[in-house]
Amino acid sequence: MSLEQQLKELLKEKKYTIAYAARAINVSPTTLHLWMNNNYKGNVEKVNKAVQDFLELALQVLVHHSSFFVLFYLILRKRIIAK
Repeated sequence: MSLEQQLKELLKEKKYTIAYAARAINVSPTTLHLWMNNNYKGNVEKVNKAVQDFLELALQVLVHHSSFFVLFYLILRKRIIAK
């Protein structure tokens, strides 16, 4: 399954909006929407990596917590520590 399909499944299953996911992935909602529909013309590899990281963390967190906010908090924390 492609990254796009995996992300679409997660959004559908957890009832997340593209805006929430985009914020967590650290891209604009427009970028994420275009990327999900294979129409993004920017740095696709950067978005692919960000989505991959998001999906991996989502899988780990959502096994133990059903809250998007826990996931979002951990992603923000990871970004702060990486700086």
